[in-house]
Amino acid sequence: MNKPSRKKSPRPGQPHPRRAENARSGAPRPSLLNNARELAWTVLANLNDSPGFAPQRLDLLFRETDLPEVERRLATELVYGIVRREPVLHHLLQKQIHRPWSQVELELRTILLLGGYQLLYSTRIPPHAALNTSVELCARVGRGAAKGFVNGVLRSLQRTLTGERTTIPSSRSLPLEHGEYLLLTDDLLPNPDQAPLDYFAEAFGFPRWLTSRWGERFPSPQLFDLGFCLNSPPHMTLRVNSLRIARDDYLAELTTAGIAASPAETPLGIRLAESISPARLPRWESGVVSIQDETAQRASLLLAPQPGARLWDVCAAPGGTTTHLAELLRDQGRLLATEVSEERLGSISENVRRLGLTSVEVRRIDRVTDIEENFDAILLDVPCSNTGVLGKRPEARWRIQPEDLQDLPRIQSGILNAAARQLLPGARLVYSTCSIEPEENQSVVRSFLDHHPDWSLLAEHEYLPTPHSDGGYQALLTRGS
Repeated sequence: MNKPSRKKSPRPGQPHPRRAENARSGAPRPSLLNNARELAWTVLANLNDSPGFAPQRLDLLFRETDLPEVERRLATELVYGIVRREPVLHHLLQKQIHRPWSQVELELRTILLLGGYQLLYSTRIPPHAALNTSVELCARVGRGAAKGFVNGVLRSLQRTLTGERTTIPSSRSLPLEHGEYLLLTDDLLPNPDQAPLDYFAEAFGFPRWLTSRWGERFPSPQLFDLGFCLNSPPHMTLRVNSLRIARDDYLAELTTAGIAASPAETPLGIRLAESISPARLPRWESGVVSIQDETAQRASLLLAPQPGARLWDVCAAPGGTTTHLAELLRDQGRLLATEVSEERLGSISENVRRLGLTSVEVRRIDRVTDIEENFDAILLDVPCSNTGVLGKRPEARWRIQPEDLQDLPRIQSGILNAAARQLLPGARLVYSTCSIEPEENQSVVRSFLDHHPDWSLLAEHEYLPTPHSDGGYQALLTRGS
């Protein structure tokens, strides 16, 4: 899963505060890479109105620095958190400023976003540290004369916080994580009883058009639960390599290494209490374990390939599903893994190499119709809107546009139709997305079945995001005799 939709303009369906109000000068901002806050500032201030590319920019800077893991984790939290929460940060900060947000210099706006995020959302950063580091950052970016302004705005914001928590949404309740809200001193947000969609869009930070769509499907309590899940990534989940080790044995190794973990709902899954670097996992390079979400694991389990079968993983990057399928095959048979991007092929090959699998052939294709051979089973994880994985990919909420949900189903249907031609009677196909939108899921499958009477639906599962797993959709199809 977890494949991006087509790269388009990152403008969301509604004007986004920072991007809509400010046309950047085009000159790159200074690069500050001495600590997490400086690195986060560099990423956010140099996005050139393209917040959808924050994760790529962050990964690039990580490769250019040798910051310790604790600093990298903080930088990731700050960048991802601000990409998620920028509308509400902008809304609350604007109330502390006596001039339009667009008239505040970009360097200072970025500092205010960083400071505001730490005050509102970061439980591990004391308020005085958030204030002091924000003021110090002014000098680092050449805006030393604005220290008083930044200090005043952030202290004013701090005075709106009561420090108390609640589980009840209100115009004074700012959503945090796991169903908790931070109580504010004043009615600074829309009233969730009178205007639940306005509250969801502003307080949780989602485009208006997407909020309206979900508001038609989900009652307010379920919508707010969805917002909580999509504003924090699910717990990190592992999948043990059953060819190398049993799950209980690897759980014991994690315990010995001081890593808190528990069994996941999937047979070979393990949930970690907190995300860590793969390098810290016992025997990572030996290929005994992979990182893969529980929902993604369920796609391969639904296909249930048997040793000796001929499989095709059509949209295979980054390789988690490919390697899971190979493990289910007991590495006996043939598994073709294809992608259209040469760059994305590398991640598949690396995963296959690390896990020591020999049944996998990795191949680049220009289109699905390039493959002309028959298979016993196909796993088809199509490019989609990513609305089920916004917890991991917060930038996707600003990339996707309303027209994508008209264009993507046509692309998905084309891929499904082309892939299905390579299956003989009695063969099986799993159609999978990491979207929670019906147009990309049930509608595509129903249309396919309407036009292919020799195919039937054996099973269908829709997964909404949870604190432990991504959202997505999977359908198991079979071709009749």
